[in-house]
Amino acid sequence: MKTNMALAVTALVLLSACGGSNMSMVPTTPPSTPKPGVPSQPGTPSQPGGTPSQPGTPSQPGTPSQPGTPSQPGTPSQPTQPARPAPTMNVLQGRLDAAAASRTAVSRLAPTRVASVPTSGSATFSGPAIMTVSRGTAAYQMIGDSRLGVNFGSRQMDGKITNIQGRRGNGKTFSAAGQIDYDTGNFPSGRSVFGVDYSGVLTVGTDRIAIDGRAIGGFFGNPDGGGTSAVQAIDGTPGTDAARSIGVSNMTTRLNGEAASGQIRIIGQN
Repeated sequence: MKTNMALAVTALVLLSACGGSNMSMVPTTPPSTPKPGVPSQPGTPSQPGGTPSQPGTPSQPGTPSQPGTPSQPGTPSQPTQPARPAPTMNVLQGRLDAAAASRTAVSRLAPTRVASVPTSGSATFSGPAIMTVSRGTAAYQMIGDSRLGVNFGSRQMDGKITNIQGRRGNGKTFSAAGQIDYDTGNFPSGRSVFGVDYSGVLTVGTDRIAIDGRAIGGFFGNPDGGGTSAVQAIDGTPGTDAARSIGVSNMTTRLNGEAASGQIRIIGQN
């Protein structure tokens, strides 16, 4: 807000008047009747120096600058798993062999009967997640550690796949930065099958692998008793064995922004 100020300046001029009489000498002869001398006119007092300069118009106060709009805090980046050192071929092959054994063990289990699927409580199913991604001559075979949490009361699922390692088509091993998250999972009442959404971005060297989809699976084990002991779910891009086996394709895979072929198999036991 601006303030207008009026400045009144009064110039006071003091005039000094000087007055006096001029007496003639007394003559030796009888004086004639003296006539008073004409008094000299007082000098016109000098005028004060030049017209005083008018005070300068005071400068108006500058418009105060508006405070800058504070920068909005950046959206915090989501935590991601950094890349670990690449495994040796023997270490990687050991993980792949263990995953194959888990797959065989779960495949031998009978599907859990609907009546045996719990309606309360929760369980965590841990095991391997096996993934493949390819485009042209670029190919990646990967394995990660899956943890799928199931709340039987709300019939919801969540979890993630971490510690993802693999090998390229040229045989070189790698550890990927990033993880795959189970975003949403659910299974309808009166069924022993489920669907679980997954998504994530992995970085392998200068390559960026984006994976997204919905795996279809089921509960296995304990056919005659209460509860379930294992899960298995798969998904794939159109034309893959995984997509054909479940009769639908929910998976989208991109390698450096370009569409790629991919498959995923999730295995877990509790």
